[in-house]
Amino acid sequence: MRITAKEDISLLKLLLKEFPQTSISKAKKMIMYGCVSYKDAVVKSPEFILKKGESVVYEKYSGGKHIRKERSYFPVLYEDEFFIIVNKTSGVNYASKTCGKGKSIFDLTLSYLKRKYGNQQSLFLIHSMDNQESGLCVFARSKHAQMKMNEQWNEMELGYYAILQNDLKHKNETFVFEREEKSFKVAYQFIEAIDYFDIPCCLVDVFGFGISGMDCRQAFAQKDNPIVADLTYGSKEFANNYLKLCCHSMKFRHPYTQKSIKITMNPPKGFNIINPPYRK
Repeated sequence: MRITAKEDISLLKLLLKEFPQTSISKAKKMIMYGCVSYKDAVVKSPEFILKKGESVVYEKYSGGKHIRKERSYFPVLYEDEFFIIVNKTSGVNYASKTCGKGKSIFDLTLSYLKRKYGNQQSLFLIHSMDNQESGLCVFARSKHAQMKMNEQWNEMELGYYAILQNDLKHKNETFVFEREEKSFKVAYQFIEAIDYFDIPCCLVDVFGFGISGMDCRQAFAQKDNPIVADLTYGSKEFANNYLKLCCHSMKFRHPYTQKSIKITMNPPKGFNIINPPYRK
């Protein structure tokens, strides 16, 4: 059954509109048990955003052992035989410092695949994220898929939500940032101002091709608009906060199917809230 979005909407809300007699709990189970797919890939995140005109395919939920086996609370937003994209929470390690040790997002993703498909599963890193960064994180399921994605990484369009410190000189701007003999074109759009005592802050939408979270952090620090709670490039006043940087969208051409894939998500709950400093 194909369901088409008539407006920009989350997957959970789309199912609730399509099946008005269904409870929120059952709609979440439809998603969690792998009954919904987007462009031939299973989507397991209620927060997955569909744009107007996009569609998903729903296969009727029937229960039973074969469904329960796939049950997972793991935040998977995209999954096929080549790649898996998950939602990383701020504060969770990107990859373990020693193989198999610690609860990194890499370890959790590999564990999820082994539970679902058996122990003969592999996972490969594609890009690096700081432990304090949050949002979309993509892994390859084979060495060849890793190579193919790395080859076209600079063609991947990425979007980030960021809360910046200090007043912006321009509300909307595109500028060039240079790092390690490479130059990146970075663009941002002002969303809203956020009050934090006497320090002006603002929420912006940042986007560019092949830009990492570290690129964003260094680029805005050079503009004297460091990202809130970035203790490496920012200010100690925000030490009681997670880094206010979240990768909310990825758009790329699938290297095997050649289909255009776009994954989007909402920012984490409380992302726009800035906590006061620790009391001494």
